[in-house]
Amino acid sequence: MQLILTKGLPASGKSTHYKILNDPNLNVITKDDLRKQFPEMKEKQIIRKRDEITLKSLADGKNVCWCDTNFNPIHEARALEIAKAFNADVIIHEFNETPEVCIERDLQRETGRVGSQVI
Repeated sequence: MQLILTKGLPASGKSTHYKILNDPNLNVITKDDLRKQFPEMKEKQIIRKRDEITLKSLADGKNVCWCDTNFNPIHEARALEIAKAFNADVIIHEFNETPEVCIERDLQRETGRVGSQVI
């Protein structure tokens, strides 16, 4: 099994890449989607929810992808901790798109724009 972490700027194609795979054995989790699904939750609760879904998915024998920027090292450390419990591999998939391309892609989004200052 695999626990995949994407790393990259907003609008660098992380979620799009994994969602279009449409792999039934891959659970794609984004904190943005969880925030939309659970708007009442604070960030720590969102991360706990991500971990809960990850644990269940791995227990069910599915691969998991955390499609977020994941620049903060706490996410990689947590992934390694979870993966170890399931003897799963942690894969880091870096998306190295330029800020200019990400800004242009962000402008094309219908919803969820983050703006050039964030990128």
